[in-house]
Amino acid sequence: MHDQVAVIFKAIEFIESHLKEDISVAQIADAAGYSLFHFMRKFNQVVHHTPYDYLMRRRLTEAAKALIRSEQRIIDITQDFGFNDQETFSRVFRKMFQMTPSQCRKENGIPFQFLLQAKTHAELKFINSDHFSTPLVVEEDDLTLFGLMTALDDNDKKAAILRKQVCDDFLSEISLQENAQIYEMEIRLNHQIGKRYCFVGAEKNQIQHESALFVSQTIHKGRFVKMQVPESELSLASAYLHTTWIPRVGLVENVEMTICSWKKEKSSKERALTILIPVK
Repeated sequence: MHDQVAVIFKAIEFIESHLKEDISVAQIADAAGYSLFHFMRKFNQVVHHTPYDYLMRRRLTEAAKALIRSEQRIIDITQDFGFNDQETFSRVFRKMFQMTPSQCRKENGIPFQFLLQAKTHAELKFINSDHFSTPLVVEEDDLTLFGLMTALDDNDKKAAILRKQVCDDFLSEISLQENAQIYEMEIRLNHQIGKRYCFVGAEKNQIQHESALFVSQTIHKGRFVKMQVPESELSLASAYLHTTWIPRVGLVENVEMTICSWKKEKSSKERALTILIPVK
């Protein structure tokens, strides 16, 4: 499988270097050194996208970035990314992003989970690892939590520091029962404003001593995509769920929220995380 991952990653690199060119799936197969039929089967197996779906999603993602970051006319961006006319471009753009190109430019962005970034070699290895756990769709009841919340910086490195800080602050403020379930949530309360927040908390009956600084957050009853991963693979799993598995099975994310839970244990071994993403 590792050899197949390496070959398919070469195909990914070929796609990335030809996003603005009129390439076919047959040409991508040739670049990978596979027959068309064999390539299509292996690409889908390794990437969990068909070659055509991956190519289209990557083109649309880069087109969305161009809409936000440049002042190019929409018709020019349409032609840059290989679409014959603006009507076709707008139709497929809306299907993927739930908004038109004009709305994307006006609102200065789209929800991050709709964007398909170029797959990395690490992501392909994760998807094809022996311990890869297939996600499930589950029903969860209302869950009210008490803990600390902070706004996150748009800079990913600073956001990671803030997430760790609010978690450390929460754990230092309270006394928890052994094996208590801790919940970390990343929430975007209003896409128009664009602010992300991090909340860390636990159920009230798990907290032995509360703090006056605590706020409450409710995870509302509904359907969730659920996946279990070691903590070191959280970012890989999150990217896979948002941009590959959820759209692949025809689901739509309900709100911009990702929930991770883990048990408070004395052991210093790597945490086993449960990821929950609300869907409809």
